[in-house]
Amino acid sequence: GNGMRQDRAYLGEFEVIVIGTDTMQAVLAASLGRMGRRVLHLDALPFYGETSSTHDLDQLEECLEQLSSGGQGGAYGLHFDEDKIARSIKVAAWEATECDKMGRPVIEDGCSRGRPDRLTAMPSNRRPIMYANVRVEAREEPKQGEAKKHFNIDLSPRLNLSSGRMISSLVQSGVGRYLEFVPLKWTSFLDGSSPAPCLCKIPMSKAEIFQSKIITPMEKRLLMKFLQQSVVLGGVSEAAAGGWAIEGIGESEREQLGFQRAVGHVGNAKHAEEVRESAEQQDKTLDEAMQEARLTEKLKDFIALGICFSSRDLPLPKAVERVTTYTRSLGRYADSAFLCCLYGASELPQGFCRMSAVYGGTYVLRKGPSQFLFKDDGSAGGIICNDGKIFRAPLIFCSPFYCPKELLTSPNSLGNDMVEERVVSRCICISERAIGDDGSSLLVLPPRSCDNSVPIRVLQLDWSTQSAPRGLYLWLLWASELGSFDLSSAVTLLESMTGSSCVKRVIYYHQVSKEGTSWRSSTEAQLYPSRLQLRQGFWVTPNLSPAVDSGEAIEVAEAIFRQIVGSEHVFLDAMQEPESGIDEEYHKILE
Repeated sequence: GNGMRQDRAYLGEFEVIVIGTDTMQAVLAASLGRMGRRVLHLDALPFYGETSSTHDLDQLEECLEQLSSGGQGGAYGLHFDEDKIARSIKVAAWEATECDKMGRPVIEDGCSRGRPDRLTAMPSNRRPIMYANVRVEAREEPKQGEAKKHFNIDLSPRLNLSSGRMISSLVQSGVGRYLEFVPLKWTSFLDGSSPAPCLCKIPMSKAEIFQSKIITPMEKRLLMKFLQQSVVLGGVSEAAAGGWAIEGIGESEREQLGFQRAVGHVGNAKHAEEVRESAEQQDKTLDEAMQEARLTEKLKDFIALGICFSSRDLPLPKAVERVTTYTRSLGRYADSAFLCCLYGASELPQGFCRMSAVYGGTYVLRKGPSQFLFKDDGSAGGIICNDGKIFRAPLIFCSPFYCPKELLTSPNSLGNDMVEERVVSRCICISERAIGDDGSSLLVLPPRSCDNSVPIRVLQLDWSTQSAPRGLYLWLLWASELGSFDLSSAVTLLESMTGSSCVKRVIYYHQVSKEGTSWRSSTEAQLYPSRLQLRQGFWVTPNLSPAVDSGEAIEVAEAIFRQIVGSEHVFLDAMQEPESGIDEEYHKILE
């Protein structure tokens, strides 16, 4: 029962230890806690979210400073008690024991009875370096009334497709009850083909496509035909004659009408299954498919940058999946396909952490690992915390920032590749004016818009998402590919588009992204999740690619979950309603 689970937790014995509170780690803790595992979830930082955290302006600059500089001790002044840690290492290795009044050996925390497995310690990375090359340009201090605490700034901004994996998981699990969302008002990309660069809004319906003035009538027909073919390949087909619903779309009338408003009736998907599974389709790229459809360069940018949010060499099956998900998202909750988290993206990991806590998960902030413990056969055995406490578990999920250097710098026993360290170039701007129309929006700067070699994404947020005070706007910029890129020219371009010197503060930084293996996309991680297991029972949870949609965390977490527990268990099963639990207890009392 729950009492026995709590007793075991009190003894320092768990079934799962999760280190770090990023979105993927929180999802894993919630999914395993929901199926009854005893979960201990630790984070050395004083806030939830790790690289997905949200801060006010003062906290943001402190976070970038604390997690980018070297120095002694842990981040945010985390203290490591070296004497207790040394004692616990000996206790774990059977080189030292303590006995209670009856002569039974106990471990360092004075709780666990009996002799546990002998464990060998391996030092953790005590000082996580998550950011580099931080540079702040304070052009003007906020005025009175524009207090720094009124900002909620994401270090790694993400959006949520209304029919994407993240929103679907929030609805299925019940975690969505803890969160609030607002729709993104519009999405656009910069059209540099005209003499004066202008914003091209991505139409959100069939009517908007045909009313658009930025594409010719022939381009409109080609675009609609390509979108309809894509959703057919994605598994959507029209219902039987006389029916109004479209198969493959949600059951509600709002979702059905939203999809039909976006792409119209797609017609019967004759032999669609055979077409989808053909080897020829599987081997194609998005660019090859668009070439065959005779799309113009503008339409190619329109689809690749504005709908798929990827390069043109994206594999066609993945592109079809993204187009289908995007069109299904239109009209589900609002005209826009995207939803923003109210109060910042860190609400997502906090929501999943709460789900794990409901089912007995133990959460401790400002407590990090000093040593990882492994059994004689090399499998995971537990950790020693910074205060010398020993916690044992056969399954450990570790953020790459705390992972032992010995595992990260040499091939491991499972034959995984060596870890590569990459960076995501990011920038935060505080502006007095909006880019284009007011409201939250997503802008994509294609290559060569401002001396940029890769697309740059710009998320504009205002007071409607509680991200900035009224009258101010946040521009969150990041490069669409891993690597070091200069974003200053992009800031200059955006400021020139507003017609004034409106930027008050600029913060440039690189987010260090240590991949758990050599994979470069969530697709590879789903296909080969065992690459993330560095030793038996010891998993490293990878940092994510600089994608737009937050559903990538769900996809990779489920792949790891399936690798551990198999296919018979429900991933993120629905939480029990509080009232139903009360009713069950009431009936037990009556009996």
